[in-house]
Amino acid sequence: MKENKRYIGIRTKLYVLIILSLLIPACVHSVSYILQQKTLSSYQAALDSQITLNDFFVSNRSIHDLFENFVLHPSSENRISYEGELGYAKERLDHMIKNFPDGIYYEKMQDLQNMLETFEVQASDVIAKIGSVPQSELLSQTQNVLYTNTLIDYTYKKYTTYQAESISAETSRLLMTMKDNNRLCNIVFAAGLLFLCIAGYLTTRKITRPLISVVSSAKELTNRHFEIPDIDVDTNDEMEILANAFNKMKNSINGYISKINRQSLLCLLYTSPS
Repeated sequence: MKENKRYIGIRTKLYVLIILSLLIPACVHSVSYILQQKTLSSYQAALDSQITLNDFFVSNRSIHDLFENFVLHPSSENRISYEGELGYAKERLDHMIKNFPDGIYYEKMQDLQNMLETFEVQASDVIAKIGSVPQSELLSQTQNVLYTNTLIDYTYKKYTTYQAESISAETSRLLMTMKDNNRLCNIVFAAGLLFLCIAGYLTTRKITRPLISVVSSAKELTNRHFEIPDIDVDTNDEMEILANAFNKMKNSINGYISKINRQSLLCLLYTSPS
């Protein structure tokens, strides 16, 4: 006696196949999108670092002019302009150091920060002497402070070359990464399609083969061939239920016919002349 089985319906199997056919491309697309976004984020970070660095050096050049203008023409308005630009330059450097910590580049940003702090200390000392020292002495000290600012600008020219090389190398690396990611996604997508084709073939075959067997056996019954073997189906779905029901029906018909034949034979034996 067969033990009770838990059947999985044909509809459920087809639903699973359909879900897989939708899920695999969706997963491949999602992974591809995530990898591309990660790569683009790295590239965007490299560009942002260059933009931020350029902002700093543009601001630094403005500091040079604003500080000199304030020393020559002391006023609250000129001082606010100078200190505002100085604060912006410091903020740009802080942003670079916090958001783009990258080995040697990080050390270079710290060097720039130290130079800017030196400039700020020297500039504050000169500002404190405005009105208390002769103009000639004040201008001499101002030139020394501006020289420090010029060194920062000179450093920019060296860092620009380094940064350009870094971005070029980063761009090449990111392009290679994107190429590798696309290749990987294509391979996974192709493997997913192959899996779906195989799964679809096996699922269809598992559904149609028992159905063909049932149809073939039904044709034999219509031709009065009742001694055909039972249909052997083990699919754990409606086809197995249908095949078992067909086998029971065929065996019942076959047994009923055999019973009728035996009864007919007995009748002939009893009614035959002695």
